[in-house]
Amino acid sequence: EFSGTLEYDVRILTPEEDGSNYEIDNNDYTDDTDEPNVLTLPSFDVEIATEDEVTVGDTLEYTAENTGDIEATRDITLTVDGAEVNTNTGLTLGGGESETETFDYSVSSEYESIDVAVESASDSTEKTLTVNQPASFVPNITDITEEVTKGTEITVDYTVENTGDIEGEKLIEVSVGSDVKSNSTFSLDAGETVHNTTIFATELD
Repeated sequence: EFSGTLEYDVRILTPEEDGSNYEIDNNDYTDDTDEPNVLTLPSFDVEIATEDEVTVGDTLEYTAENTGDIEATRDITLTVDGAEVNTNTGLTLGGGESETETFDYSVSSEYESIDVAVESASDSTEKTLTVNQPASFVPNITDITEEVTKGTEITVDYTVENTGDIEGEKLIEVSVGSDVKSNSTFSLDAGETVHNTTIFATELD
């Protein structure tokens, strides 16, 4: 039965994911019981960090994690509805490190939903995102005093509807020409309509 000390002079040369080589310089291991540790090659796992619903103009985020033991640099690619739209180049992560990054891409208003894919050299993930339209306020005059004499009052009844898919806030002005007679700020949920009335006097001159 052997009871001495083993010395390992280890040189590891292994193929990398993209076809290049990783070389770990000579390391001396002195161990009378176990085999020397073997480092795991870098592998970038990716996931889409953006929520399932986005709004027009939003950017998209992803998280990448190097599940290997060796630092490496990788490109991360974004595909939307089958078309490659952006690549984040040169993401460097040490072994076990992860990072959340943003693609240089904004969600377009022409879609109701988008199929998103994020890919590294060793992993890919997909998700379908619902695209919400931003808040859009549409005013409409429902009633107005049609005949007045100088010095009398004009009554304007109007509605404001948020035709977008998300809550928003907007300043609404009632004006005659360039003369603003009143202004009100409304905060409306998606699809919500508010009724309002403004009264102002006609000029005497």
